[in-house]
Amino acid sequence: MSRPDPHEHVVLLCLLLAGCAPSGLGPAWVEVGGGRDAHVPLHDGDVVDIVRGPQLGYMLAVSVGATGVLAGDPVDPTDPDNPRVTFQSFLLDDPEALGSITVVRGLTEGGTGVLELAGSWLVFDAARDTSTWFDHVIEVRVQITDALGNTATDTATVTAAWTDPGTGEPGR
Repeated sequence: MSRPDPHEHVVLLCLLLAGCAPSGLGPAWVEVGGGRDAHVPLHDGDVVDIVRGPQLGYMLAVSVGATGVLAGDPVDPTDPDNPRVTFQSFLLDDPEALGSITVVRGLTEGGTGVLELAGSWLVFDAARDTSTWFDHVIEVRVQITDALGNTATDTATVTAAWTDPGTGEPGR
């Protein structure tokens, strides 16, 4: 993993001190979401659709909405200004994560002043028995940290559900 050039931080700091902050900066704010193609906010009490992947694992589409952070470059995955976004899921009574993924990618403008990242998949631990979390309440957590160290966290407590795509019936 490459580290940002420290000189870039000096330039950004000088811009901030001079009153020329890059657009979008302010208090960092993040919102966990579940969209595949666009950010769709998750709210406490939502039922989320768990997808069975091609390698027979289970995963959840996750997204993020954010403000007050450097957006980075959504086209260049190596841009040192790209924020680090970590998604995790937990059973409410178990501190061990069901799944975790960290994405380092630039955010796009969502049209409402909110920066977005969609199209990531939070893969659940294949060694975990699905009966312990299907139809159970889980916490989905996101943390974002940009190149300047601005950090924000959000969680949503949701119910994990899976529908068999062949029958339309609840699946296992």
